[in-house]
Amino acid sequence: MDPHPDQDTRTPTAGRAGTRPSGPAGTRPGRTAVRGPDGWATRAAGAFLRLYLEALTGHRPAQALRAVCSPDAHRQLVLDIDQQRGTAGTARVSSLRVSSPAPSVIEAVVMLHRSSRIWAMTLRLERPADTWLCTHLQSLRPGGPAKPDTH
Repeated sequence: MDPHPDQDTRTPTAGRAGTRPSGPAGTRPGRTAVRGPDGWATRAAGAFLRLYLEALTGHRPAQALRAVCSPDAHRQLVLDIDQQRGTAGTARVSSLRVSSPAPSVIEAVVMLHRSSRIWAMTLRLERPADTWLCTHLQSLRPGGPAKPDTH
């Protein structure tokens, strides 16, 4: 059975009490696997994406997401939803990649699809208080990203 991709199957060479680095002095110890964020980041991103998909499919008003978005991110979300009006079918997440560059920051790249349309989205969630707030949201489609109305 193959190990989990986040697991390092090599024996640690340094850093544990009572062990010494292997190899001659001045050489670097073997690298350890870099783990991605634990499930909390994926759960937080998933919770926001569920709200987004509910608004996209008309099961929730887009204005209801104002409380979990910065003003700029909410404008982009509304624009994104407006561009998809009239598209039938269930929207779903096909892929989600999450990273956490800081304890109170989540960045995600999402692949979504609905009917025959496929698009990518980037988002950033920040936690300035007790709840996660989407501070960046951008959909990337073959026709290019949505542009805010400048009128």
